[in-house]
Amino acid sequence: MQSMSRFETMLERLIAQRNCIDYAVGAVGSIEGPVLEFGLGKGRTYDHLRKRLPDRQIFVFERSANAQSASVRDSDHLVTGDIRELLPRLAHRFAKRVVLIHADIGTGNYGDNAALARVLADWIPELIKPGGIVIANRREMRFRGSRPLALPPDTAPGHCYMFTANG
Repeated sequence: MQSMSRFETMLERLIAQRNCIDYAVGAVGSIEGPVLEFGLGKGRTYDHLRKRLPDRQIFVFERSANAQSASVRDSDHLVTGDIRELLPRLAHRFAKRVVLIHADIGTGNYGDNAALARVLADWIPELIKPGGIVIANRREMRFRGSRPLALPPDTAPGHCYMFTANG
């Protein structure tokens, strides 16, 4: 069996993100609360969230924003800095009001990425409301008081993980 090209793997990852975001948007559609995006990157998933949830406040967190200007939110919704330092303030500001978190975090270092995912997972219970959904690119994002959700149909495993906060 021939292995997939890096291009094919990237397509699978993008389709998985889209499928999971679309599923989560439908699942939390009637629940009030803000959305958090950890990892702006080029701003593609943020733009997708913004199109799917035009009336919802979406806050983006990035170490330093490098996205195209069309994908960058106003300064009230874009927060830059080290997420580990921002998390205590976020927990206070959003205290169990968040309905959806999309976390696409990381660098080229698997160990560092896993450690960062575990730090975020420790804080998610302080942010997410019961019934809220977390979509993550790391399995380590499973958080206390959560249960995994099945991936939507036609979604390749291993690119996204979904969890819901038990109520």
